[in-house]
Amino acid sequence: MADSNAVDDAARLSAESEQFQAHLERLGELEEEKRTLSPVDPSFVALAREIEDLAAALLTDARGQTEYGEAAHEDGIETPIDAVPETLTAVQILAQWREAERDLAAEPVGSPRARELRVAIDAYRRAYQRVFDRTKE
Repeated sequence: MADSNAVDDAARLSAESEQFQAHLERLGELEEEKRTLSPVDPSFVALAREIEDLAAALLTDARGQTEYGEAAHEDGIETPIDAVPETLTAVQILAQWREAERDLAAEPVGSPRARELRVAIDAYRRAYQRVFDRTKE
């Protein structure tokens, strides 16, 4: 079971890192666009709000990476993030996602474990979306 947990931790950490990079790239694009607008332009304010929301998402991504990084460290994972294969299928991700949701339902609201499970559920959602998107290509 430890090997399965190690693989899951590595995959989650990789997924969090990918999401962080995607948000960071998008943040840069939006900021560049905003810099070309006058502050009186209604688009300026809309972009500023979108940038603020994305910056909050980046913080969530960073926290997720920290949590999964700690788990990966404890599991002794030596594989760098960019070398983690995307081996989980949509079915495997969905099964783990559902298990995390069942576990969350059994946890007291606001507990550290509940927070950890919410991060995992978000990571599963993003991983599932990436697998789904790849199948459409």
